Amino acid sequence: MEYVLWSICFAVFLVIELVIPSLVSVWFSIAALIMVFIAPFVKDLRVQTFIFACISFILLLSLRKVAKRYLKPKDSLRHEEVEIVNTLGADKGRRFYEVKYKGGIWSAIGKEDHNKGDILTIGSFDGNKIILKD
Repeated sequence: MEYVLWSICFAVFLVIELVIPSLVSVWFSIAALIMVFIAPFVKDLRVQTFIFACISFILLLSLRKVAKRYLKPKDSLRHEEVEIVNTLGADKGRRFYEVKYKGGIWSAIGKEDHNKGDILTIGSFDGNKIILKD
């Protein structure tokens, strides 16, 4: 019956990764999927949770650098446009925004002042933040 719990965990972590695409919960999702097959053989939930944590940690350490290398944004993405949906303020010559990109809301940083509704071009990416080309 624990496999149902791990199936739900798999689905939840997968949805989180799809909503927040920054390689945060993909490791937990894969570990939960593995646990679906291990759970029928290990009945103690505490042991299952320990195995899940170990698998997640091993996946995180061993595959994160490899995945980031293959998932780096291509130069063609840097010429796409985003729409400012919210201005968040300024600090030390940088302006912070929320922008709409590929149907989702992303954090963005720019140097110049822009207003809600302005269309700007992506300059680059810094992790999960968009650096605007001002």
